[in-house]
Amino acid sequence: MAILIGQFAGGAVNNAIIYFIPLHFQIVKGDTAVESALELLSFFITAVLGGLLSGIVIRVFKNVFVVVGQAAAPLEDLTIATAHGQFARLLGGAFGVNLAAVIFKFYSNSSLANVTKEWHYEVSLKNLDLLKTMPDIMKRKVRIVCLDALNKIYLMGMYKLL
Repeated sequence: MAILIGQFAGGAVNNAIIYFIPLHFQIVKGDTAVESALELLSFFITAVLGGLLSGIVIRVFKNVFVVVGQAAAPLEDLTIATAHGQFARLLGGAFGVNLAAVIFKFYSNSSLANVTKEWHYEVSLKNLDLLKTMPDIMKRKVRIVCLDALNKIYLMGMYKLL
């Protein structure tokens, strides 16, 4: 059961971070979607190389490093243990992205309402191009609000990892 919880938490954190880091670059740094993808290229190259290296290590040691959940299961239940682990990771990923989106939307909308009252400006995060037309002071305040909301997501990720 602990392995499934670990798989769930790992999927939740991994997918939430992968989803929100490009948004962080777009809102806070003012990058386009292509620029944020290029900035994340080193992350994805490292992930691919890490997967390749772990595959080579597993091949060299001939399945000595078996997933703990599989090692704890009887031989006749090995496929079920593997399927449950993958299901927990996928379910955790879906849950993590949704929870992170709710946290982001709640904190950004409630804080943006306070910021926009003083400027009589209607701000929505559905259109990131709107940030380019705002006055610099307002743009800075909106970015700070969004950064605070994104920090709550990162803290959620750290909490799940602990």
